[in-house]
Amino acid sequence: MTDRFDELAEVLDSADQSSEEFRRALQELEHLANRGSIEAADVIAEVFAFSEKHRDPAKAYKWYHVTLAVEGYLTEYSNQNESPTQYCGPVGDFRNEPQVNELVGQLGESRARELDGEASVWLRKHRTVL
Repeated sequence: MTDRFDELAEVLDSADQSSEEFRRALQELEHLANRGSIEAADVIAEVFAFSEKHRDPAKAYKWYHVTLAVEGYLTEYSNQNESPTQYCGPVGDFRNEPQVNELVGQLGESRARELDGEASVWLRKHRTVL
């Protein structure tokens, strides 16, 4: 799986985001992430968060949850801020990371919690792979 990941990551680095080649590589990387590749999850989280053409806040949030949980960040939803649109969790909460915090504001609490559930299922399913 690592060789294929490297090939696909290279396509994302070199191809135009509007190209069919980029779209196919992104789709295949998402497939690898769904099968348990944390490296693929990390790459697609960034693409879905920052790409003008492929931006998808929900997918970015889910994959950030997965990758940052694996890195040891806290994942329990615990907004300590009075404002529901501005998340502020305890120290170590992955949602405090700037790229994720913006996504929480865009998605809203309800959708973020749904995606937390999806990410938790992924983590339980693939914990032996990690």
